[in-house]
Amino acid sequence: MCNFEDKETGIIIRIEEQALDILFANRQTKSGFESGGLLFSPLTSENIIYITHVSTPSELDLRRQLFFKHDQSTAQKTISHFFKKGLHYIGDWHSHPQDKPQPSPQDIQSMKDIFLKSKHSLNFMLHIIVGIDEDCNKFYVCLTNGNKIHQCIPRN
Repeated sequence: MCNFEDKETGIIIRIEEQALDILFANRQTKSGFESGGLLFSPLTSENIIYITHVSTPSELDLRRQLFFKHDQSTAQKTISHFFKKGLHYIGDWHSHPQDKPQPSPQDIQSMKDIFLKSKHSLNFMLHIIVGIDEDCNKFYVCLTNGNKIHQCIPRN
């Protein structure tokens, strides 16, 4: 398990082992294509978000060395599939070919747009950028309400 916290809101994010295994398995190599997917949670607590499931790239997603975009139809089917299992779509993840990834200006805009354009009743959405190192404490993790990005820090 890997934990992060947004000091401003007090929200804790817990990435469960099975989700971490998938994120690590889909890390990008320095010369490989970006990977990405969707994040899911049972949303059982207001202040703690448990990421229990993540999706992996579909064959229809657009993947480049410095770019990832979901196929919208496939993403919607994945969201519906997990929702039937009691899990809620809470955000996205993707990889970067960096040891300690940071969001690009396009990533930041995309994070905000996903919150604003998705149909949901959440106060925020979560985004994770996975680097090339197998150390979850180096992930870039943030929450957004569509206007502001709250970077979360590793929590022991």
